Amino acid sequence: VHRWLDHHQRQAAPSMVEIAKRVARETNYKLSDLRGDTRKSNIVRVRSLAMYLIRKWTSASYHQIGDYFGNRDH
Repeated sequence: VHRWLDHHQRQAAPSMVEIAKRVARETNYKLSDLRGDTRKSNIVRVRSLAMYLIRKWTSASYHQIGDYFGNRDH
């Protein structure tokens, strides 16, 4: 995912959706799993990674990111 993001850094910044899809694909989960309401630790870790990368690589606010991932607020 980092290599893909580095490649995009030279071009237009990837969107929140593109990053979430890429993280899901690279970790063999469905995007719906990451956006769902499950609290299984393996999905929580992947979701957290996606949220971190979105915050780092986009201008999306924590509120926008939380809304995208199932209205999470913390």
